[in-house]
Amino acid sequence: METVIAPDIIMNDLLNDYCDRPVKSKNISCPGKKEDFTKFYFKIKSTADQITKTVQKFDDLLENNNCCSTRTKSELCTALSEALANAIIHGNKINPGKFVDLKIQIYKDKMILRIKDKGTGFDYDNLPNPLEPEHIKKTNGRGIFLMSVLVDKVKFIKHKDGMEVILTKYLPERMQS
Repeated sequence: METVIAPDIIMNDLLNDYCDRPVKSKNISCPGKKEDFTKFYFKIKSTADQITKTVQKFDDLLENNNCCSTRTKSELCTALSEALANAIIHGNKINPGKFVDLKIQIYKDKMILRIKDKGTGFDYDNLPNPLEPEHIKKTNGRGIFLMSVLVDKVKFIKHKDGMEVILTKYLPERMQS
């Protein structure tokens, strides 16, 4: 089932320093949809401290919804941390006046994380390989590589008002239950 997000709840949360809980309203049936899913939404202020806070809230959300194994949860939290760091630090340039949107869709067999910033974007097809000798000792430039190792699909979409990364992780442990 898709969760519909009430705009007034989102706006109320924007008045806070940080949306300390995901916005989730009642699940409703979506006629014509192939799969039912639950959707959560976070609006995150672009300050460095929000990366850890958001990942902790995400970890709690996964725990409370019994979504996945401990290993999968760890992989998802690390991938999300890298995506948020890219969005907040590189995309929004740690500007507290800008926000990052995090949308989480939990299906029976997969989870999709959508992280969107307000930055100008980058050329994701021409990133240096962090495993090449000239890059191996660098202290940055591994985030997208880590995401691609930890989740099953990484997709980038450049919008006119920002950049979005979509992370998809299949959850075989949920299919068995």
